[in-house]
Amino acid sequence: MGLFSGLKKMFDTGGIGLSIEAPKEFDWAQGSIPVTVTITGHESEQRTVTSLDFEFEDEGTSPGSIGNRPSSTNARERNGSKVRVLWSRDEPISLEPGEVKVIEVAVPIVAATPDAADSVLNALDVTLTALSGSLSFGAAWYVLSVAAPVEGAKARRTASDRLRGRGEVRVR
Repeated sequence: MGLFSGLKKMFDTGGIGLSIEAPKEFDWAQGSIPVTVTITGHESEQRTVTSLDFEFEDEGTSPGSIGNRPSSTNARERNGSKVRVLWSRDEPISLEPGEVKVIEVAVPIVAATPDAADSVLNALDVTLTALSGSLSFGAAWYVLSVAAPVEGAKARRTASDRLRGRGEVRVR
């Protein structure tokens, strides 16, 4: 095995195509974002996507130019991101060679568990016990990403879309 074939295997994403389409704007009150994920199978072999892993986060604000940013190893600390929600659709998806599957998903953006609610509120520097009512957000930009791990592949194919959010989040 040569050097280039070893590198190719290290970055193998399973030979699938992946795209995500989300509305350009959303309102927090909706509780989820309707998303269309399109997966295209490998050109000559059957593949299985083991899950669709979504990450929703604000773009954050980077303090200063690239050379003057904090040296933290945590990307969220470096870019000033405050909101991050992770969600997975754990149903395997079988793809025949060249097959295209379009999957409609409602990605939740409201914390579904107390741990998730705490993590969102902690990111906003607010504790759950000290807050009731709602948090209002002005218009801000967010990134919704999807990763599709393929059975047997070392890397995951990813795609993302940028959208603008408005409204408020209810806290109980």
